[in-house]
Amino acid sequence: MQPGTAALHLALLAIGVGDRDLVIVPEATFVATVNSICYCGASPLLADVDPRTGLLDLDGLQNFLQNECDTADGTTTERSTGKTIKAIVPFHLYGHPVDMDALDTILKPYGITVVEDAAEALGARCRDRPVGGLGHTAILSFNGNKIITGGAGGMVLTPDPDIAKRVRYLASQARDDALYFAHGEIGFNYRMPNLNAALIVAQLDRLDDFVSRKRDVAGRYADLFADIPGVVTPPEASWAESSCWMSILSLDPEIYTSGAEPIIWPGGTT
Repeated sequence: MQPGTAALHLALLAIGVGDRDLVIVPEATFVATVNSICYCGASPLLADVDPRTGLLDLDGLQNFLQNECDTADGTTTERSTGKTIKAIVPFHLYGHPVDMDALDTILKPYGITVVEDAAEALGARCRDRPVGGLGHTAILSFNGNKIITGGAGGMVLTPDPDIAKRVRYLASQARDDALYFAHGEIGFNYRMPNLNAALIVAQLDRLDDFVSRKRDVAGRYADLFADIPGVVTPPEASWAESSCWMSILSLDPEIYTSGAEPIIWPGGTT
């Protein structure tokens, strides 16, 4: 299907996200994550992130669930609104995975389904397990700026055959009968063209090389900016292997008071 936004939209629909539901999402994410929640008629519930990494603040999440929510019969509601928290979408920001093992431990008592947003993280690993298979359902993106691309495209990953069947059905206009054009409900034209899919498949054998090159580039940036005051490259957790989809720098606002002003380094101005 295409794009990754469509994949997330379908994944949320397939697990039953709908009107008046809440879906937890980290505040540091791409707008498509939030848009997909809204497409379902649900509302995003923005969660704090760790300022060092931009990833979901798991301690803050646990505190919120324990102190601001009620759980009964496997369903969790936010106390202030009375709305059901149906799902959570952990976002692997810039290719670095969320600690999914710790997240699973936190969520066990609450009946909240995990839809893993691995749009930026294909090739990353969490405790030697590849992202995309760490939650109940996951999505990938093959947009033009991703590590593997078909120009556009997305994918839903799930071990649940019922979820997979539901996703395929909704992605094909919810067609019940091809001969008589019978459609049982509102569907979507989210099918990926074969040409896009062929281009994506042709790159899979090179995924490890692509990720290795991305990591080399990120390491080079870290070395070049290591001695410049107020400039920090993102840390990599000991249990993680980031795909380094995007190399970023964080600037100390007390030093760079006007924002991303030019940074002087030995090689010149960047």
